[in-house]
Amino acid sequence: MHPKVRSYLLVGLTAMLALPGIVVNAGTINVEKIQNRAKAEIAVESYYMRLHQDYRSQFDPAYLAFHSQKTLFPDVDFTLDTVRVKSIQDDQTRYIYTYSPSPDYYRLMTQIEVWDGQIWQPRSKQQNEYDDYGNVLNSTWQVWEGSGWVNSSKKIYTYDGDLVLSTLIKTWQSGSWVNLMMGSYTYNTNGLVVSYLEEIWEEGDWQNHTHEVYTFDDNNNMLTAFGEYWGDSLWVNDQKHTYTYDNSNLHTATDEEWISGEWEYIYRQTYTHNAAGQPTAIVGEVYDDENWQNSQKDTYDYNASGQPAVNITQSWQSGAWLNAERNSYTYDNYGGVESHLIKSWEDDAWQEFSLTQYSYDNYGNGESGDYYVWHGGTWLQIFDGPLTVYGDYGGSIEHYAGYHVVAAFSSTTVGIEQANVNGPVDFYCYPNPADGVVYIEFRDSGSYPLTINISDIHGKALKKIYMGFERTEQSRVTIDVKDFSSGVYLLSVEMNDHVQSEKIFVK
Repeated sequence: MHPKVRSYLLVGLTAMLALPGIVVNAGTINVEKIQNRAKAEIAVESYYMRLHQDYRSQFDPAYLAFHSQKTLFPDVDFTLDTVRVKSIQDDQTRYIYTYSPSPDYYRLMTQIEVWDGQIWQPRSKQQNEYDDYGNVLNSTWQVWEGSGWVNSSKKIYTYDGDLVLSTLIKTWQSGSWVNLMMGSYTYNTNGLVVSYLEEIWEEGDWQNHTHEVYTFDDNNNMLTAFGEYWGDSLWVNDQKHTYTYDNSNLHTATDEEWISGEWEYIYRQTYTHNAAGQPTAIVGEVYDDENWQNSQKDTYDYNASGQPAVNITQSWQSGAWLNAERNSYTYDNYGGVESHLIKSWEDDAWQEFSLTQYSYDNYGNGESGDYYVWHGGTWLQIFDGPLTVYGDYGGSIEHYAGYHVVAAFSSTTVGIEQANVNGPVDFYCYPNPADGVVYIEFRDSGSYPLTINISDIHGKALKKIYMGFERTEQSRVTIDVKDFSSGVYLLSVEMNDHVQSEKIFVK
């Protein structure tokens, strides 16, 4: 890849890693592996060959696992109201979403706030404007500086019907909007993108940057994806991807790069499918200038509902396939991922690596999620990982980075009890690790029956507190743990028919 193109991608990566909860702090376990996974799984705002990447990802069974929720209540709709994320970097970040009135419910604003230990402090917000057809016309980001909002960036869209014709990105510099990047799309008669031109603003004019060309067969399957960059006043070949199919199933995906004036093979994937058309094996090969050589193999098993259950990754070493990683998935009744367990192959055995768990309300909306890493013989929340919140049966998917996420929804359908979809109680316990006492701080007001339980890591109840009391904003409960032995405990708070649990560590 041309250095200039790479620099723009790195700028996008750096900007994304600077957002709340993205940075993964160093520790005593396999930090590099966790960092690489977080960077790979968290979306990065770079557009070059994004269409090709999105197309390829839909053939990955792991992608299907997280994008295949069932619709059990098609006549009930929800909006995502608030999401609270705990992360290593920022402690807590809150995302507040607002929408246009019924019946459209277009998302008008996303406001991001951080908890400073006493109050929520604004950090940034995104505001959207729409046309009469629900297409976003412009999206503006602002950041909080001192005592007011300051413009940061803006993205402007043009359309032909529902098809995006152009995107224009501007940044706020010295009190005015300055052009940064522009993308232009062309389509075939089936509404598929056949070319994308990206230009950057330099020296007061638009300059070519990257160009992509796509071809499709009569079944709308992508056949080729081609990318080139602008260098020294002419287009220079960069990368090419070719697809073949077997009865509409993807058979091979071949990657090439332009090196020293000619196309050279880089990587190839060959897919095997079951009778239902689901991939059961994907074999990756690298090219050694003369022949294709085995590199990586992924095999997949599915549950009775056709959802990915187990994925085993192996690498080719010394003429044999050796285990590398094992991904296991379980699902709730709505088809949403309930747990994602990753194990790595070490010392001739599968060893726990990371665990992501999700819970859902009675309508399939994601209420909470937790990311753990295995360390010292137990699961700990000491690193950030990718977390996903599903709303409206998978029709709305939001991605975050942290180790704990809690979401609250509202129904837009008359007759649905809001208490069933408002999510768990919003509280924060500290210090953690604790020495003598634990404080539970609530960030809503009202008078509710409240149950607080402390149990050991195996679920055995150790202490139970029940109270009904008037609470104002920022109410606090003190729990005495000085008689507890050092270790990990589970603190559960039940209120409004919701139970939320946090792990606490006693010194």
